[in-house]
Amino acid sequence: MLGLTELPTIYKVAGVLGILLLLTVGAGILYGKGRSDGAAACQAGQAKAVADAQQKADKLANELIIAQAQAMATTEKVTTVYRDRITNAPQTNTCGDALRDAAAGVLEQLRGGQAGPAGAARPAVH
Repeated sequence: MLGLTELPTIYKVAGVLGILLLLTVGAGILYGKGRSDGAAACQAGQAKAVADAQQKADKLANELIIAQAQAMATTEKVTTVYRDRITNAPQTNTCGDALRDAAAGVLEQLRGGQAGPAGAARPAVH
């Protein structure tokens, strides 16, 4: 058998380069494996953050829907009162009373539900 000292120098250099190449490829594979594990952890963290944000958005949307339903119920209640007052207004030859009540109801709604004092004089509608 030939010993290492009997090989030409070019083969010695080639062998060392081959070993370095194998070590480099092995290190690259290990590094890539570590990077892919880190990427998976990063993706899992991002997915959790997206899920948390979606839950917060759903909770806020539910709160807004409830608030909107309450506001609509209040508006419906006030509107029903004025609609009934107009529907049940006394029948006359003129429509001044009904129009006055209707206009007062509309004005009250436009002012945000701030009614004048009870029995206050209302402007006549012509």
